[in-house]
Amino acid sequence: IGTVLGLLACALLHMNNLHDIEIDRDRGVVTLAIRIGYRRSVALLSLMYAVAAVVLVSAVSIGLLPVGSLAALFAFVPAAKLCVKVRAAFGPTSPTLEGSRMVAAQTHLLAGLL
Repeated sequence: IGTVLGLLACALLHMNNLHDIEIDRDRGVVTLAIRIGYRRSVALLSLMYAVAAVVLVSAVSIGLLPVGSLAALFAFVPAAKLCVKVRAAFGPTSPTLEGSRMVAAQTHLLAGLL
């Protein structure tokens, strides 16, 4: 459970950093998103969500979590839509990213509740 929620928390923080690449760069802040660039950051965000989902399913399949824990997979629906939206954006200043931080936060909250 901790690994899944930890990955989702990292995805939320990474989404914030991804969205703020230009602002952070102007302020002299160095984040992972700045180091690897926008496109690789998008790939990393998708990877975090995918690994979290795989860990959840794996934990259920080997008996570490009850089958009812699979309800948390519903939280990954907005995460998948978020990844598509972020991938379609031309960069961190794209209007397409409007509301993306909120979706990442909602994904984390929903997974934790379920």
